[in-house]
Amino acid sequence: MQKGKIQGYKFIFINTLKSMKFNLLYVVFNEKKKQ
Repeated sequence: MQKGKIQGYKFIFINTLKSMKFNLLYVVFNEKKKQ
């Protein structure tokens, strides 16, 4: 039970980091396009 919970948190954490990275890339890309 405890081990499964930690796996789940790790999964959520990694997915959050991935989506944050994509959002950052998107923002940077749009800023460059504006100039």
